[in-house]
Amino acid sequence: MGITVEHLTVERKGFTLKDITFSLPDGYILGIVGRNGSGKTTLFQALLSGEKKELEEEERKEYHKQFAFVSEECMFPENLSAKDIGTLFGPLYDGFDTGKYEKLLADFQVPIKRRVAALSKGMKIKLQIAFAFSYSSKTLILDEPSANLDSFARKDLYRLIFEYMEQGERTVLWATHLTDELDRMADYLLLLEQGEQKFFEEKDKILSQYTIVKGSRKQLDCMKSLLLGRTDRETYSEGLAKTADGPFRLADTAEPPTIEQLMCYLFGKNR
Repeated sequence: MGITVEHLTVERKGFTLKDITFSLPDGYILGIVGRNGSGKTTLFQALLSGEKKELEEEERKEYHKQFAFVSEECMFPENLSAKDIGTLFGPLYDGFDTGKYEKLLADFQVPIKRRVAALSKGMKIKLQIAFAFSYSSKTLILDEPSANLDSFARKDLYRLIFEYMEQGERTVLWATHLTDELDRMADYLLLLEQGEQKFFEEKDKILSQYTIVKGSRKQLDCMKSLLLGRTDRETYSEGLAKTADGPFRLADTAEPPTIEQLMCYLFGKNR
């Protein structure tokens, strides 16, 4: 079944998310990339609310329960404790496992009786992770979840994502500025720029269309007509070219780009 978005347009004050269309099959992770303000959070809000869908109130409640959500900004009431959140909100979600929730809180060392307002930003994210992975959802939405996590908590998050995907018929939508996470774990990429969809495609297919070339300044000068972007450093120069324009015999090395390199050279200041 997966998740399908067709011609989604959302208008907010001073911003428009324009004509977003993609279809992600079950069993895959979609990495959503783009600069701050590109529309990632607006997209998530529209999906979570069922915006642009003709749903009755009960249908909307059932629709919302398909999702689990972890955000850089905590969505739970600040005056509640982690214990209160499990008691009040847990029963609203199918298959909520109180035992698993409290175990994950303990594993993440989140104080169960301390109010949300008194938790650090990292602890608030861990609280959301514990809740999100404690009930049956079809789609997991991650909006910059690892920005305030230490390396140990990130590894625990990655493990939970793998376990979630192993259940079958699950999808993950993951926005992060830590693009090395997506280099390792994403299957598809969606790039947003100023509210517009620049591409949606299998990650490996996108990256295979481009090549990072490295060499001396003179070497890259001889290739400048092929370069989509370039960076000159003290000891070497680096640029992005289309793979189809190779082979790149003038370069010392030619290798696939990372997601960060691709974004930088296609849409950043090094264009």
